Amino acid sequence: MRTSPENVCIGAFPEDHPERILHDKRYGLACEVAGGITIDAACGFGFGSEQLARKSAVTTVLGYDRDQTAIWHGQALYARPRKKDKAATPLTFHCEDLEDPVFPLCDTFVCIETLEHLERPETFVAAACRSTAERIVVSTPIVPTIATNPWHVQDFTVGQVNKLFADRGWYSGWTEFVKDIYLLAVYIPEPRR
Repeated sequence: MRTSPENVCIGAFPEDHPERILHDKRYGLACEVAGGITIDAACGFGFGSEQLARKSAVTTVLGYDRDQTAIWHGQALYARPRKKDKAATPLTFHCEDLEDPVFPLCDTFVCIETLEHLERPETFVAAACRSTAERIVVSTPIVPTIATNPWHVQDFTVGQVNKLFADRGWYSGWTEFVKDIYLLAVYIPEPRR
């Protein structure tokens, strides 16, 4: 996985900046469906993790990124432990190799603009599917980007992303296309028979 400054400091952009608007749309969906223990994989500095932690249905947010510097910034900017006297949602950050991750149990798994940075996205998706999440929120470009973005190592079609999850017994329960460039989807496990 190549370290990318793309979403590391998205919170520094003004609210009307095009990248910030896209970021808020992606995390807006994640916030709508997130609940319980929520993992934010490839969280960068944690701006999106903090947005998730503001939702009442979310009980804990665990932000993961492979970049230790991003994790330190997330801890400094947003981390907060569980407080007995305050209703703040606990938010912690963890450094993890996203090419070969081990994630704890969770209810919601969020990976916004992650898959295209991974050499082995199938390993990451397998780990996400093993996390016991009830839903996985994914956003990734569905147009060629490798030639124009030095941090992207994969290009995907909608079918390829769906197959990554279908091979593990998950299917898209909701899909939207943002500017015809990004797939924004919520994957859910197939019902057990």
